Amino acid sequence: MDHHTLGYGPDENKSREELLQDLANANRVLERVTNSTHVMLACLDPQFNFRWVNRAYAEAGKRDPADYIGRNHFDLYPHPENEVIFRKVAETGEPFEAHARPFSHPDQPERGMTYWDWRLEPILDETGNVEMLLFSLTDVTETEQAKRKLRASLQERNLILDSAVEIIIHHDTGQNIQWANKSFIEATGRTLSELTGTKCYDAWGFGRLCEHCPVTRAIKSGQPQEGELSPALVENWPRRHGVWLVRAAPVIDEAGNVTGAIEVAHDITKYREAEEELRRLNAHLEERVAERTEIAESRAKQLSRLSYELTMAEHRERQRLSEMLHDHLQQVITAARMQTEALVPKIPEPNQAEALKIVDLLSESIQSTRSLTRELAPPILKKEGLGPALEWLADWMEQTHGLRVILRTNDSVKIAGEGIRVLIFQSIRELLFNVVKHAGVRQAELEISHADADFVQIILRDYGQGFNPDTVYNWHTTRSGFGLFSIHERISLIGGDFRMESTVGAGSRFTLLIPPKARQEAGDPC
Repeated sequence: MDHHTLGYGPDENKSREELLQDLANANRVLERVTNSTHVMLACLDPQFNFRWVNRAYAEAGKRDPADYIGRNHFDLYPHPENEVIFRKVAETGEPFEAHARPFSHPDQPERGMTYWDWRLEPILDETGNVEMLLFSLTDVTETEQAKRKLRASLQERNLILDSAVEIIIHHDTGQNIQWANKSFIEATGRTLSELTGTKCYDAWGFGRLCEHCPVTRAIKSGQPQEGELSPALVENWPRRHGVWLVRAAPVIDEAGNVTGAIEVAHDITKYREAEEELRRLNAHLEERVAERTEIAESRAKQLSRLSYELTMAEHRERQRLSEMLHDHLQQVITAARMQTEALVPKIPEPNQAEALKIVDLLSESIQSTRSLTRELAPPILKKEGLGPALEWLADWMEQTHGLRVILRTNDSVKIAGEGIRVLIFQSIRELLFNVVKHAGVRQAELEISHADADFVQIILRDYGQGFNPDTVYNWHTTRSGFGLFSIHERISLIGGDFRMESTVGAGSRFTLLIPPKARQEAGDPC
């Protein structure tokens, strides 16, 4: 800035006094300008003595501007390195500029380390010699400290990101790599400087943008995206690179503009391989299970047939014994009674009473064998079916054991197969025996009806003493040899169910469920 700029240039028509006044006015303007700036300014002679300082310079040193005049800069602020620089400028006439140069105030230790941008500009005289030095400074301590904190934060961030096993990449909007962590560097075998500015697919050696790239979609949509990269999903994807789960999130500035994207890629190759192996093992296991299921079903059918055959074998044995009693033993006893009756008149009268007792015993034996014959194999079960047989059983239980059975049947209920009818009849008879033996009552209810899924449901209920169902399987079988446990097992083997419900003191309820496959077509006799 010169006097012409300030409007106070020399004028040959002015007097000396007017020229001096113009100079004084120019100096006042210059002083006001220099004192209004935040830049610290000082004018030094070639020996570095202060000739002038502005207000900002004086305030920074916590001094009055007049305190600086005539004093040496390096007496106030000793700094050997800066003094060498000052001397070189004074000797060569070449300016020097420094940026963020550290400086510690000897008279203000509380400020700690400060940082300065400064410039030393030589002012030359008419002969080219350095007449003065203009020293300008700007305190950039806060800016430099912020930069250092930012650098430290970035270093800390990079350290954290470099420790991640996932690949992390910062892309610009053109999908050029701006930064990548250690995992990506190691995966690609390149340095960060080699990767910076390149495309990620070039770094992988892929040569072109991946189909449905999550990074591309995140930049375009401004929303987080996710995708999987693998030979199965991306055409020409190098198999050696494995399978990656890629998540991308857009980087958005304060104005809401997308400036790039952060990509996080996780190598899930082993996970996918484990999944494939698990699928293979599951398929093999399903095959084995199917084989075992087929075997189990086959054995279940065999057991069902064996159960049926066992039931029929028992029934046939009962029939054989019944026929033996009816066709042989009863006939022999009947013949014996008839012969004894014929002998009675021939026996002397005093001994006839003893002979008549023998006749009575033989009659009682005949009656017992007839009853046992019906009990072993009631003929009505084979001749007329389950319904009439149960009616006979209800009458027989009342006549023989004093147990009244209230029977409720449904004519539409049909039971297929002689073996199934025999099994149901024997099961109900066994349950009625248990009522007689354990319930302590003289009445029971028997109901036959349809249940859910077309099952036949048979319910026997009493209101007697009840029992603890948890201990029921410890009961001994009754005289029929057909206990509760046997009922449960045999009903299960034909695909049915046997349930027991009981409370001590509140009676018992037994339910037999016979599956549809054990039923016959309507119209067949039951």
